[in-house]
Amino acid sequence: MALVIIPFFFRNPRFSVRSPRLAWSARKSMKEYRKLHPVCEWDGKSHTKEIHHIIPVHIAPELAADPENMFAMGSRKTHYLIGHGGRNWKTYVENLREIAEKRQILGV
Repeated sequence: MALVIIPFFFRNPRFSVRSPRLAWSARKSMKEYRKLHPVCEWDGKSHTKEIHHIIPVHIAPELAADPENMFAMGSRKTHYLIGHGGRNWKTYVENLREIAEKRQILGV
């Protein structure tokens, strides 16, 4: 009996849609978004290292490649504290763009 190796994506067809790192269109969109937003949209100080999905991919996989659903973050810590409210990685802040805009207007 020969060992047949079935590729991961054939065994798990929905995984590539759920994970933005594995979906080609989402990765391409995230790379383009990172080029357009080279600094953190929250503090404007550091280079963009992380792209936060405002509405998480596990909730709305169809928005994984949508630039309107992305927010550039400077670090993983900022991503966790600001984008996910510092609670856990499954929670999210829906009005993140509005909060960031008010923060910039007030100069905080």
